[in-house]
Amino acid sequence: MNKLFSTINQNAQMYKEEREQKKLSRQATTFERFAGEFADTHVSYQNINGFILPMQVA
Repeated sequence: MNKLFSTINQNAQMYKEEREQKKLSRQATTFERFAGEFADTHVSYQNINGFILPMQVA
């Protein structure tokens, strides 16, 4: 029974890590699209914990 429980627990951890990686990937893709739309405005943006904020104005 302990072996079954540990296998289930390992699978749950693996799925949790996969979901986190997918979330980070979606955030990165969204940031790249956002930055591309404003590439000609001379404003740099950075992603801080999922929030896209201006870094500096040239």
